[in-house]
Amino acid sequence: MSYYVTCACGREISVSAASAGGEVFCQCGAAVVVPRLSDLRRSSGKGAYETSTVDVIAAMLSAQQLPWGSTCAHSEFPTEDVFDISVQCESCYDQDRSGGWVSVLAAVLLGLSVPLTRRHESETHGRELVVYTPIRLRKEFHVRFCKAGQRRLRRLLRTVPVYGRLLDEYPHARVLPGCRPEGQRWG
Repeated sequence: MSYYVTCACGREISVSAASAGGEVFCQCGAAVVVPRLSDLRRSSGKGAYETSTVDVIAAMLSAQQLPWGSTCAHSEFPTEDVFDISVQCESCYDQDRSGGWVSVLAAVLLGLSVPLTRRHESETHGRELVVYTPIRLRKEFHVRFCKAGQRRLRRLLRTVPVYGRLLDEYPHARVLPGCRPEGQRWG
């Protein structure tokens, strides 16, 4: 992304985030000091620090700015009804470290004795990242969307711009209808 700084001669100079805190030279020959990245971001109308979409959604939830809008995401009629959806962006998985059938085959081929009972060793990788994404949806459509497929649920979530960004950042995420974290309330 490009930002702009102004020289004393009045020219605007395009600078990148990598130039933040340094100097650039104007066509007039003058050295122009480039502000810190947080100041560049503020001057372009953004927040001082870049945050992930997950953090933006969490902040909006705590400020009770979500669920977004006052109309149903499906029918576009006014509603106060909320449908609980969560997006599973990342999930953990276990990797077998005991060698499995490969170690048994190698032992047989090499003539080694293999104990009948083996200790199962596994290692957990990744992290569990589930984002709560409540949406305005009239109660008459709740059952329909509880049974809906991923494509239809994604289309529903994309009616809220910040949820669309989340789905763009995590294209392989699973959308889970009817999921609300403990203690989360509306109204």
